Amino acid sequence: MHLLLAILFALAPIAAMAAPALDARTMATYPFRWSEHDLTGPGADRLRAVVRSAQFVLVGEGHNDRDTPLFTRALYEVLNREDGFSHLVVEQDPLGVEMVLASAQRGSAAAIGERLRTSPSLLGFASDQDLALLADAGAIVSGPDAIWGLEQAQAPVPYLEALAALAPAGPIRSDVDRLLNRARNEERNRKDFGNFLAADRQTLPDLRRLAAQWSPPEQSRARTLLDGLLDSAQLYDYHVKAHAAHNPAFTYSSGTIREAWLKSQFIRDYRATGATPRVLFKLGANHIGRGVGTTGAWTLGTFAADLATYNGMDAYGILVIAIGGDNIHDWRDLPAEIVPLLPPDRPTEPILVDLTALRPSAQRYIDASPAEARGATAHLLYGYDAIVVLPQSAPATWTLTGFTQP
Repeated sequence: MHLLLAILFALAPIAAMAAPALDARTMATYPFRWSEHDLTGPGADRLRAVVRSAQFVLVGEGHNDRDTPLFTRALYEVLNREDGFSHLVVEQDPLGVEMVLASAQRGSAAAIGERLRTSPSLLGFASDQDLALLADAGAIVSGPDAIWGLEQAQAPVPYLEALAALAPAGPIRSDVDRLLNRARNEERNRKDFGNFLAADRQTLPDLRRLAAQWSPPEQSRARTLLDGLLDSAQLYDYHVKAHAAHNPAFTYSSGTIREAWLKSQFIRDYRATGATPRVLFKLGANHIGRGVGTTGAWTLGTFAADLATYNGMDAYGILVIAIGGDNIHDWRDLPAEIVPLLPPDRPTEPILVDLTALRPSAQRYIDASPAEARGATAHLLYGYDAIVVLPQSAPATWTLTGFTQP
């Protein structure tokens, strides 16, 4: 009995040390409110304070929930109005973004949705809420580069139509026309997405042959379009092989090409400004967290953070957790690696958890995860600066396009 008491007294200081570390989450948690055009409350005040030195604010999401794009829209308006952020970067096809910023669609989510009914693959993320974000960004910032689309080519028909208009007469134009006709036959609506660039095993060799025969000049429109199709087909080729053969080497190759493409598209648009712009990103969480992503490739978020450091500024990464969307249905469904970083109970209003305040006790939060999740917890704690929880979200809606929910 005396031995047991001695052990318990010896362990008591350890428990007393562990509890305050986890309780520090309370001090690092800031509630806030958001409306269509603004953020208010302690969490909003905290965000305003930490982004003053940030060149880039990076929002990582799970996709296709209702509230993340709407929160991002409000955040972008605040950043634009108060800190001069002038560009929105999204995980969308560049040609799709060109369509969004064209005069017939600019500033109107309804007009963008109507246009997508005739070109259903132009925007991969086309919920009503994503279209509202794009419309708002196009309305509050003028010019043709208000939004940067970094995604690989997703809509082969518009790419090939543009290439057909640029191709020299003769064999090259004939090859482009053949590819265009095939793409039109294989991708007639949104459910056909990927049939030409991924499922058709002849597409990649045909595009390689076209590129070798044509070889448009560097920096030309034709070269940009052709490179977009080629890199997209190569990425999907590795992706298909990875799933068919369960081969991680193909997964790594696909992920590496994807991150390289995102970075090259970003730096092209960045250089075109001729300045040091302040930019808000919204992409999938695997691309935005700093470090090595799940495919083994260094992320776009890492690249952006290093560029901001090079420019004498900061990057601020936010992981958005939307409760009630397609990815996390309920508070009980939180991934194990996130649980130690959030309050134990589901919040009743949006919150911002300042991860930078938890890092001095990082190991205790990491150890609070199951053994198999500790690496992921560490990645979140150091790869992001804050977690925003939107506790009353829901699946995205698709009334503007009439598309079936993914």
